Amino acid sequence: MDPNRLSQGQLVAALAAIALFIISFLPWFGISDVLQGTTLDESYSIWEAPGNTFDFFLLILVLVALVPPALTLLGGEGEGGPMAPIATALLGGVGTLMIIYMLFDPPADFDRKVGLFLGLI
Repeated sequence: MDPNRLSQGQLVAALAAIALFIISFLPWFGISDVLQGTTLDESYSIWEAPGNTFDFFLLILVLVALVPPALTLLGGEGEGGPMAPIATALLGGVGTLMIIYMLFDPPADFDRKVGLFLGLI
């Protein structure tokens, strides 16, 4: 297992996928309200947010970005085939657009939290 076998693109994709997976557990959405004198303050990660349908897509994105570098590290020849970089770039672009969409239209009219903004990097 030699990390020097990874191309620069594979390394960037793998690090970004790992970062997105870790960031997905931070609070992405929240609600703050005062009801009958009681303060309601709840935060939800991308996995916990009610009405969110994008969580499984982000999981697929992370897995697709990690497979070619993992195959290369485990001794596979090449970079996972000619379609791997195209699939990773396409899913990464769609994932970025989905996160931007969630910035403007969060599920269930939740407040935006730090994880949503960090998910864009």
